[in-house]
Amino acid sequence: RLVYYCLLELYKMGEFNVVDDVFFVGIPVSMRPGKWRKLRAVVSGRIVNGYLDSDWVLAFLYRYTEWGVTVAGLSEVQMPGIENVDLQGLGIAGHHDY
Repeated sequence: RLVYYCLLELYKMGEFNVVDDVFFVGIPVSMRPGKWRKLRAVVSGRIVNGYLDSDWVLAFLYRYTEWGVTVAGLSEVQMPGIENVDLQGLGIAGHHDY
């Protein structure tokens, strides 16, 4: 989550294409397209969203603390330039396996 917010700060500073690649795993952040477009402007390489739809710990905590319904760590981010990887295919079964 820290990296996500640092990238947004770089965007505010006008720093574009300054980060090579970013890999998020189970990230508890919103899937609002506007925020992800800003990340895309800062990152020159790959942005990978590793998600696990069966991460019930993330689902409960994020929805409880942020009042959000959709969270990037639980599903695909539907935006060009964002790669989505279902972590279940890598043998990860839940939040404590990250």
